[in-house]
Amino acid sequence: MTKRTALILFALTMILPFATPRRAEAVTWDTLTTYYAGSCTNLSYNGYKWRECDGTLSQDGTLSGSWRCDDTYDCVTGDFTYYWYERCNNSWVHRYTVSGWGNNRMPTANDCQCT
Repeated sequence: MTKRTALILFALTMILPFATPRRAEAVTWDTLTTYYAGSCTNLSYNGYKWRECDGTLSQDGTLSGSWRCDDTYDCVTGDFTYYWYERCNNSWVHRYTVSGWGNNRMPTANDCQCT
């Protein structure tokens, strides 16, 4: 092996560990965002996007509507929290939060301020 070849091999071993892509790491929260259309007392499903704890992404349908719910699951503790937003003047406005598995609820007339 020539001195030049050894130098090139050494340089490659120093560069390659920094140039190779890293494996995607798992996220802390699993988030399922569901979109709904209609008035708050008569909502219909539009679509969803889902980011799982292992970082996998999926989606279906239309990712817009008059309401959305972000269902979050803590990948470490297993806690569920639901965040409800209403679309007002082209912005998402937080309306209420529900904690705990199975405690989620659809919006009521008291929750509506834009639809």
